Amino acid sequence: MQLTPRKRNILIVVTIALVATVLLASQQGAFYSGYGIPGITIQSFTENAPDVKSVTVNSAYGTITTLDYTSAVAESKWSNVFGQQRYVHLRLHVTLQVSMQVTDLASPQYETTIQSPNFVVKDTDTETQYQNVSIQTYGYGFKLETQWSGSANINVEDSRIDTLVPPGTPSYDDLVKQATNIAIQDFNKNYLTNAKILLSMNAPTLGQDQAYSLNPDYLGIMGMWLSDYKMAGYTAGTGAQILPNSKGTSVSLYTDATLQQQCWAPKYQSGQPLLTPTQQYWFNHFAVQNAWWQVNIANLGVQLVFDTSKAGPNYFSWAHEKYGDGTAPVVDQWFRVDLAFQTPKGWTVPKIPNYELPPEEQQNLNIEIPAEPSNPGVPKSQPPVTTVIPWSTILWLLIIVVGVSILSIGVYYAYKKRGH
Repeated sequence: MQLTPRKRNILIVVTIALVATVLLASQQGAFYSGYGIPGITIQSFTENAPDVKSVTVNSAYGTITTLDYTSAVAESKWSNVFGQQRYVHLRLHVTLQVSMQVTDLASPQYETTIQSPNFVVKDTDTETQYQNVSIQTYGYGFKLETQWSGSANINVEDSRIDTLVPPGTPSYDDLVKQATNIAIQDFNKNYLTNAKILLSMNAPTLGQDQAYSLNPDYLGIMGMWLSDYKMAGYTAGTGAQILPNSKGTSVSLYTDATLQQQCWAPKYQSGQPLLTPTQQYWFNHFAVQNAWWQVNIANLGVQLVFDTSKAGPNYFSWAHEKYGDGTAPVVDQWFRVDLAFQTPKGWTVPKIPNYELPPEEQQNLNIEIPAEPSNPGVPKSQPPVTTVIPWSTILWLLIIVVGVSILSIGVYYAYKKRGH
């Protein structure tokens, strides 16, 4: 089909507008991702049971199928010496999933400022340059939500129901119930998930809003803790334990994805970080900007419960439906991470005869800066960073696209109507 000149021009205008939108989004650092926490990324999911697998996530959210289960043939049978038979062969199909997402970024809370003394960085015959360094720490909070979900179905593959049998012989429905119970008991040996969730943090991305106001020359990680732990849907026949699960537990951060080299962290006293002079002057050599850590699913899952109140052949309920309020197991872990913003301040004092500082005051400013240490804070591997564009930004981009398209089409037709 050949396009008319009018349709072709409209198509060109709309295409240009869409390309401009994509370029604008790419300048923001990522394409459309409606929710999540900037700088916090779920990297991978490594499962040990009931299956063994490793899945790359590299996002602020993800859903993993932890078990795709089909039972062996479950048989329920009746027969007599006359060769009459009644039997049912069926299979149970179950799919289990674990969903993870990082959400609910809390506003940063100011904690403390660590101020270095004034010191001389350069001294000449005409002027003296001074500097001090302030390190401000802010606490950030966010939540990792891990939720279980499952679906199950019974499929009757074969059956034989001879008629004219003695009274009290099991009916077809009786046989289905018996075989279903057998299949359920077999599945319940494999219902618990055990896995490790590998996450990463990029401090400059996480603290970008505060960095915009403070304008630091370096931004690093001081430490991280579990600030809260909540779970729902836990009842008889379920499992819901994810570590760490004790409030106040320090979370170990690492400079590599294999979790072999632990990050530096300052000593704390009454919730405030304590920095040595060397750590103050060479803060960027100690505090990393990227770190890895791990959350361990000790057990997460739900058993099937034999339930004859349900419609056949699916004579079962999930344990949280039978014994609880219907809420599937979910665990929320709230983390708090301390970020430090280093801001230097420098000034120059000209040397004017008869107006110089007394020698004893000048000597106090000539602080000896500790020698530059080897850099223990360089990460062994840089984690990929997930940048999130809020929905409000996406909405404005769409408005710009529509506006540019309408304006361009209007200008085109106005130009054409004038006879050009």
